[in-house]
Amino acid sequence: MLTLAVALLVSPQTVSASTTTGTLAQPTAVEYTADSRLNDADLPTDPVTFDECEQNYTAPGPYWFKNRFNICRTVILQIIYRKLENGVPTEVGRGYFRSTLIGIAQDKESRIRFGLRVKYVTTDGEEISDGHLTFGLECFNNDPQRTSVCDHPAEPVDRTVAEWHAGVDPLYWDATTTTTTVPEEKYKTESRGFFSFDLVESSIFVGPPDVVRQPQEFFRCDSASYATRGSRCVFTSVTPTLVFDLNDPTYHESAAFIKDAQEDLTQINPRLVGKKVPGRSGEQTLTYLHPSYDVGNTKTGSRSKVRRVCKADSGARYTKDANGNARQCDEYPFASTYQNSARVDESTVWSFAAKAIAASHNEAGGRLLASWYGREHMLDGDGFYVVVR
Repeated sequence: MLTLAVALLVSPQTVSASTTTGTLAQPTAVEYTADSRLNDADLPTDPVTFDECEQNYTAPGPYWFKNRFNICRTVILQIIYRKLENGVPTEVGRGYFRSTLIGIAQDKESRIRFGLRVKYVTTDGEEISDGHLTFGLECFNNDPQRTSVCDHPAEPVDRTVAEWHAGVDPLYWDATTTTTTVPEEKYKTESRGFFSFDLVESSIFVGPPDVVRQPQEFFRCDSASYATRGSRCVFTSVTPTLVFDLNDPTYHESAAFIKDAQEDLTQINPRLVGKKVPGRSGEQTLTYLHPSYDVGNTKTGSRSKVRRVCKADSGARYTKDANGNARQCDEYPFASTYQNSARVDESTVWSFAAKAIAASHNEAGGRLLASWYGREHMLDGDGFYVVVR
């Protein structure tokens, strides 16, 4: 009689005798940085690849996020081959396979395509070639207050060790989501659904299978009418990051202003001591405010407030520079966030900044921001960072 056992190795890059057992911790929030200047077609239709995953994933992180729409994980599976000798299970060898899982949210759909590539690495000792290795995807509704379904192929893929060793084409599962009932809440009309998935790997030969589950990860899908670009599904453990390029001549002044505000608010209007602005990487995020949820029209109120600051600093003629070129009052945090100047709570450490800059730079920065909101499929209430480099 022969038996198999499956374990995950700690490092995805090396083969060793060390194994990992037990329950893995839930992933924490992850930041990724995408180039804000990418064309509309570059995300999310620039899907993560198996090779890219193997190059970028770093253990022990649960997953590597290429961006908000692409996720991956690669590990070494250790298969322990055993025979019954005198009624005692005895190890006769170990096989090693690289398992690489990718997830690609599909453009303008509530669907994620998951792919799995299994590659043979090596064998120590005897291989039990007629044993079986099985891989299956699990996808669930992660919010019991909602009626949500993640429709995906439930049948796992089963092959013999010999078949996996010889090479099997990558496997793919399509997970399509629907949310039909949501609680009475602010975002009810958007039908936001929250889901989780994992990959189940098992060895089957004699007796009950040995089962290993990859870490659970989470995503959200929606039908918001104002967010029509990007995939309707995003991975929620990652915080998107808007990047401003200091070397971009079209909005350099806006980028420099944001950088100065993030680094030292005492040097930027209204020059507040003991205060800082949110949105800097690793600190408090900014939060997207869609106009349809702007109760009290604070976006307009914020712009009026910062203009008063610019006027107090530069006088009523702040709208023109010495050469007569048009200037505008730039603000940070952006008016299109829940942290705009009209919403500042002066009892906290968080505040705002304003500065008169070239009108063309302010407008170019605004276009960059608006395009980024759409391309990243940002919904009202989504948090994000701003990086200037």
